[in-house]
Amino acid sequence: PVAGQAGDVLSVVGAEATFVGADGGVSRGARLDLAGPGELTLTHGPGLVAAWLTRAGKTAWPTAQAKATPIPASLALSGEAMSFALKLDQPTLVMARSTAPLIATMRQDGVEAPLVFPAGAALARYLPAGEATLDVFSPHDGALAGALELTASPVKPIGEGLGEPLALAPGAVALFGFEVKRAGEIGVGLRSDPDRARARLLDASGKEVAAGVNAAATLAPGRYVLEARAPADGGTLVVRPALVGVSPPSSGPPEDVAKEFLDMVGLKTGTK
Repeated sequence: PVAGQAGDVLSVVGAEATFVGADGGVSRGARLDLAGPGELTLTHGPGLVAAWLTRAGKTAWPTAQAKATPIPASLALSGEAMSFALKLDQPTLVMARSTAPLIATMRQDGVEAPLVFPAGAALARYLPAGEATLDVFSPHDGALAGALELTASPVKPIGEGLGEPLALAPGAVALFGFEVKRAGEIGVGLRSDPDRARARLLDASGKEVAAGVNAAATLAPGRYVLEARAPADGGTLVVRPALVGVSPPSSGPPEDVAKEFLDMVGLKTGTK
C-alpha cells in the first residue's frame, strides 16, 4: 500500500512497477504521477530495489553537504549519505567504483534517477566540462561502508572511417569523440569482437541522440560522443568505432591523378 497524495511522484529503480490507484486507475513505469493512494506491485529479480515518493518537490533521500573532490581520488565511505562536488576542465569519462553495495546518482544540470549497485558500484558516465555532483546513499538501514575510487579518462578523438581497435574489460566503457562542421546525415557504427558491445550516440551535453551499434542521424554542427559499453557478464571485447559522412568527399581529382598532373609540370604533390 502507498499513502500517496495528489501531485506525488512515485519513482522505482531495479523493478517493473504497476500502481493501482484507489480510484481504479492503473499506471506502469519507472516514474508515476499519483492522483492519490493505491497499491504498488513490484516485479523484480535478485538485487536491490528502491521505491520512493517525492512530494511538493521534496525527495525522501537523505542529503549531505557536497565536498569538493579532485579526480583521481580514493575515499572512505561513512554516514547515511555522502556528496562529492566534481570540477571537470574537459569532456571526461568519470568512473566510480566501490567495495561495498550502495545507491548512487550523478547530477549535472538536473537530477537523475539513482542507480542501485548490490555488489559494489561500477558507474561510468560521460560528463561535459563543468561542475557535477556524485551522491551516494546507504542501501540499507545504517551507514555506508567500504571505499569509493574515482578515476577519469579523456574522450578519444576519431575521424572519418574505421578507428583503431580498443580492448574493453567486462563492464568497461570507452568514449569516442568527433566534430560535425556541416549539418547533414552522419553514419556512426561500432564493431566488436565478440559482437556484444552496446553503443549510444550522445551530444556534447550528454543527451542521447541515438542508440544501437549502427545509427544514421541528421546532426547539426557541434561535438558528439560515441559511447561503447561492454556487458558486465562477459569476457573482454575488442571494439572499433566507425564514422561516415563527417568529412565530405573531395571535389578534386583522385590523389594518383593529381600526382601525375603535378609530375608532368615538374612539381611534387604538396608543393606550391
